Amino acid sequence: MKSHQGVLVIVLLFFAGMMLLSCGLLSFVIGKVTTQPWLQPTPHVNSGQSATLAPLVLPNASSTAVMASATPTVSASPTATPLPSPTPTSTSTPTSTSPATPTPTPTLTITPMASPTATPVPSPDAIVVANSLNVREGPGNEYPLVTRLTKGEELFLLGQFKNCSWVKVVNRRQTVTGWIPGGNKYVRLLAGCDALPFGTFRPFTGVVKPNSRSGGYGRLLVDNGTASDAAVILTLDELPVMAVYIRSGEAYTMKGIRDGTYRLYFSTGSEWNGKQFTSNPSYKRFEDAFTFRTTSKTYTEWSATLHPVAGGTASVEEVDPDEFPEIEE
Repeated sequence: MKSHQGVLVIVLLFFAGMMLLSCGLLSFVIGKVTTQPWLQPTPHVNSGQSATLAPLVLPNASSTAVMASATPTVSASPTATPLPSPTPTSTSTPTSTSPATPTPTPTLTITPMASPTATPVPSPDAIVVANSLNVREGPGNEYPLVTRLTKGEELFLLGQFKNCSWVKVVNRRQTVTGWIPGGNKYVRLLAGCDALPFGTFRPFTGVVKPNSRSGGYGRLLVDNGTASDAAVILTLDELPVMAVYIRSGEAYTMKGIRDGTYRLYFSTGSEWNGKQFTSNPSYKRFEDAFTFRTTSKTYTEWSATLHPVAGGTASVEEVDPDEFPEIEE
């Protein structure tokens, strides 16, 4: 009976050891080892009796089968990591744009154009009849030559001198202006001379009205130092006796003056028409009279300047244009 109990004890111890070993392997596999203290079996020898192995005393062990109670390590079930929810890509929603207001296309308004009126070609006032005709700067052959016209050229009249003995003309192309003789053998006038104004020109320094009382011995030197041309008129008893034209910067001597007491008038300006200046005219006279006397041995000679000079002894005064003496042709 005792031998059977001993065998049973050995078997139990074997299984208990196997269980413990498996628990230890299990604990190793799981990753957590629970260490339990071991009590080494101590053999008790009783005299006269067979050695008996005492049962292994384990803390908290049951009387039937003693095995270490392995505390199972609960392996945490793998927590399912939630996949991140796909972040929706923000797609810009197209803003509703109001359709552009269409720009109205301008309507082409066709304005009816008036038919161009043909500019009437003016009829000429004169036609050259000479084969070649000289055009000059003034009314006289002594004036410089400007150009020559040919037969058949059409002209327009600008003025006249001495009853159309000379006429001032311009050609149709407006390229030539000057004076030509007004006789029938030179030009055929298609306009009346009476309707033409006096033409303007610049005379040379000299006589424009000859001395109506010539035969004397008296002399009068007139110096024009002004910036303009001048017309100088010598009068006796308020009537013109003699007149001369003196260009700016020039002088002229009036001769053949008979005895008497005279007054001296002068006008300055430009655009002379044979009688007066038509541009920027001025009218003056000397305050003092000029007396001329002749004896068997002497005669009188005066000199006058139209411009102020140092040491001058004469004075001038303004004259109303209506009181200024006229020059007859």
